[in-house]
Amino acid sequence: MRSGESGHQWLLARVKMWWLTLLEREHHLFIFGRDCRCWMCFTNVNSFVIILSSLLLKMLLDQGKIPPLAYGVLETLSAKTFATHIRTLGDYIVAFLLAMRSDPNNQRVYINRAVAALNELVWKYNVIPLDRLLLCMVLRHYDTSELSVLLVIIHVLLMRTREFKDRVSAFLTENSPEYWLRSDWHQKHVTFHQTYPELIYCEGVQDRAAHTQKTYLPIYYGNVCLRFLPVFDIFTHRLIELLPQTLRSLEQLLDAFGGLYRFHDRPITHLYHTLHYYQHVLADKAAVKKKLVGAVLGRDISDRSSGWCLSQKYQQYLTSDTASQWIPDSAYFSGLVQRLVEVVNGHVPQQFSRRDWRFLELPTPSLHVLYSTSVELLSLPELSGQDVGRSLLKVVFSGIIGFNMSVINAACLLLSALPESYWRVMNDQFMSDLQDMASTDSEDLASLDLHEFPPFSLEDLVSPPAKKQRLHGEDDAQTPSVFDQLFGKLFGEAAARTLALATSFWHHSSIGQLLCLVSFIKDSVQSSVRTEKQLMYVFHLIAPMLARFHSERPSCILEIVLALYNMLRTVDSTGDVSQHVDLICDFLYYIKYSLIGDAGKDEISEIISTFRTDSLLYSRLRFMVGPPKQQDLTVSETA
Repeated sequence: MRSGESGHQWLLARVKMWWLTLLEREHHLFIFGRDCRCWMCFTNVNSFVIILSSLLLKMLLDQGKIPPLAYGVLETLSAKTFATHIRTLGDYIVAFLLAMRSDPNNQRVYINRAVAALNELVWKYNVIPLDRLLLCMVLRHYDTSELSVLLVIIHVLLMRTREFKDRVSAFLTENSPEYWLRSDWHQKHVTFHQTYPELIYCEGVQDRAAHTQKTYLPIYYGNVCLRFLPVFDIFTHRLIELLPQTLRSLEQLLDAFGGLYRFHDRPITHLYHTLHYYQHVLADKAAVKKKLVGAVLGRDISDRSSGWCLSQKYQQYLTSDTASQWIPDSAYFSGLVQRLVEVVNGHVPQQFSRRDWRFLELPTPSLHVLYSTSVELLSLPELSGQDVGRSLLKVVFSGIIGFNMSVINAACLLLSALPESYWRVMNDQFMSDLQDMASTDSEDLASLDLHEFPPFSLEDLVSPPAKKQRLHGEDDAQTPSVFDQLFGKLFGEAAARTLALATSFWHHSSIGQLLCLVSFIKDSVQSSVRTEKQLMYVFHLIAPMLARFHSERPSCILEIVLALYNMLRTVDSTGDVSQHVDLICDFLYYIKYSLIGDAGKDEISEIISTFRTDSLLYSRLRFMVGPPKQQDLTVSETA
């Protein structure tokens, strides 16, 4: 509250500011009395109905009833005007409570009276549907003090009134989330509406106004409990944004209405997006994450088999009393990766095979397991994002469940579905291996002729062609794969596996994540390359991604190519490029004639002109520069 202003004056200033915009085109005046009662004369009905709900609330607070004339006005409201006057009602309540915050006792009394009046508008007079009222109030933009008052109003309206809680309790008791499998679902639906009738659009006011009754179509599906679910999602997000001040309210609401998530059409997707977006807020709040997962996915649902979503160890964690005593081990992460590998390969567990995927939020078992596992990883206690990422990399590097394309793809699919703090360890591991190459001997690079290796598939990259071996009677374990023959000797086993994992991850990444590769190459990799071995390592990372950049983000190719030329200039200045000059030049000429053309010609020419003139690179790449310009020829002839 501003200094020098009383609460009454502050409220009048706020109300005048809102309503003056609505009345600026009117030719009449309005006068405020001491009790903020308005006497108005309008030439346009639309200007009046916008503040009608605020007047109805004031009438309920002062007189305890609504006049019959109000129905005639409410009947003419359009959908847009109806939403506008609900938003005005929320602004009015918040402003009035803030004006009375100098006296906490009066503010507490008025909150109870205002909530009681709102409750009558919703359930007795049916002027405002509960879901529409909560949606408009939650989505309104308020500052910190106003938002705290608004959340208190919503909390009291939901938790301290019996009308809505009784409906939720009855609905959860009598209904099943898979209603289409029940033969008596319609009878239960009709019984619920007979017990708790929902009068649509001010029918309660119509009954009390003694007007001629109108005939309305019956409700064939839905009720206020189901319509409350999407509003509950948004309200939960607002409470998470204000943690830790709203921790108690969040826990109470999830305890009271968390059972409704059994009927959520996309519970896994909602929970995944919530944990993913608010990862920075919930990073150190294991109890809140456990509460969210338990409310959305951890309820005992008789219609679903055990293990339909969460793993056995995580279910035990949800049912335990302690919030952060469980620390996942390597066996837990190996089990998650192994489960995804089996489902992707077609070995669907029994708890998934019984489900009809046509009617579920995720259409295939593979997507279901991927997002379910991501939810678990995002909500693990006592582990940061980097710890989870390192654990997934350890599963691949250690070979606990094997080292093949299925394991690599499964781990990279999980990493690509997680926030940046989880998969950033991939870049850290790549940089660590890249820097280690600067101090290692490169004799193995000189002994390899990369042209000797025939074309191979990705499966041949990490595993021997088993069918061919069986025909010749060879042992799988004794036959090295192309990966072991080529990349293992070229860069070392650890660095080669990092390269395979990084390539798979960037192929599975989204377009937003893929753009991070450009900044990673320019900001981190470019300044670290000093030797030819490091350069070849970077080339093997970038080359498979050029086709995707060309089809999805062509503008990024030039940035990557210029970074490659800058790295090549650094390596050439040390005189280290001598072993695979032709291969490097072939790759750069391919980029020019197949991907970029003359784009960046001036920049590339400037970089090549700085190469050592006696080097093989300059003699191979000088044709990239092209003939000199006409003005340069004129200058040379004059000299």
